[in-house]
Amino acid sequence: MTLPNLNLDDKTFKELVEEAKKHIPLYAPEWTDYSTHDPGMTLIELFAWITEMQLYYLNQITEENKKKFLKILGELSYEDEKLILKDQDGNLILDELISRARKNIDKTGSAITPEDYEYLVYDYLTDENKTKYRVKAISDLKHQIMKVVVIPKISPEKNYANTDFFKDYDSLYDEIYSHLDEYRLIGTPLYVGGAKLVGVFISAKISVKDRYDAKKVIENVENSLKKFLDPFDGGTLRKGWPFGRGVFKSEIYKILNGVDGVGCVQNLEIKSPDKSCSYDEGNLSIPNIGLAYSIKPEISIISKSDCEGVN
Repeated sequence: MTLPNLNLDDKTFKELVEEAKKHIPLYAPEWTDYSTHDPGMTLIELFAWITEMQLYYLNQITEENKKKFLKILGELSYEDEKLILKDQDGNLILDELISRARKNIDKTGSAITPEDYEYLVYDYLTDENKTKYRVKAISDLKHQIMKVVVIPKISPEKNYANTDFFKDYDSLYDEIYSHLDEYRLIGTPLYVGGAKLVGVFISAKISVKDRYDAKKVIENVENSLKKFLDPFDGGTLRKGWPFGRGVFKSEIYKILNGVDGVGCVQNLEIKSPDKSCSYDEGNLSIPNIGLAYSIKPEISIISKSDCEGVN
């Protein structure tokens, strides 16, 4: 976020005098002569002149100030100040250092927050690879470790249940770990690797509206679930399933009821063969580095009469 450029020198001599005159009735009601020959007005104008001068200097940034700021940012070293970047008269040229500081101001010098780790990973990846990977840093407070998950965007044709493809990226994970190791704080354990792909099995009974092909409706239901429960293109925003986000019955009901031709939905269940998952009132919770994907659902057809009283 860009810091606002404040103007501290925003009061003129005339404004300062007028502002002081407005306070005279409040503090000295017996003072009624505001003409310039009055000794009190002479003092007010003197103080206004001093104040205006102080505001002017307060609003300036001297070379000494600039040097100190550059030293704080790590952009001005002893060699810069004493040996290089001087003009013909021997004065330090600050413009080049300031320009360099502006370019480096957004760069992360150390990794503290999850956002720092994500920035450093994307900064390390080439421009071509930036769009080919999903990166998520998760601070695991329970185990006191920073988990950095780097996921190659897999084509939908691949079987998500087969997680062996992550082994093909072990060398990349090692490179990223070495890169992040230079920035992490001492004493902060670091993990870099792939995600935990969690298969989600949906079973439900649906009724099919008149004049709709039941087989086609079931096919559309399966495709809708597959698109929603996708590690890389799913989720409510279609930008990939959020890491560690559970699967809720309410949203699955919404997906199924939104399929053209579906009349009602009954006996909806959400399950996963992954033992690291847990359940809460039928909703599925997955690990913090987990991504959901859809296992072929079990959708059966019921008659419209079975849907009476069901919204």
